Amino acid sequence: MAAKTQVKAEDSQTDVLNMLIADGKLAVREHVAADLIGVSAGTLRNWRCDPRGNKGPAYAKIGARVVYKIDDLKAWLDSRTVPTRAVI
Repeated sequence: MAAKTQVKAEDSQTDVLNMLIADGKLAVREHVAADLIGVSAGTLRNWRCDPRGNKGPAYAKIGARVVYKIDDLKAWLDSRTVPTRAVI
């Protein structure tokens, strides 16, 4: 069994996702996914219901339960990375 992940306040979202991957975690429930990417669970629900289907990260359904694969959360965050524009 994998060890519990210790998350500190200064850990970035990507760091936390990497720790979960290292611990062998494949997917997390909606409320955990929401915390990881910095939105509410309600926002994730709204994104899932969006008719265009392109707002939130990919998800999986296991019966009635919705889960988010760690790899999909990381890919979704990575796809929204905006480079810093340094002004000198």
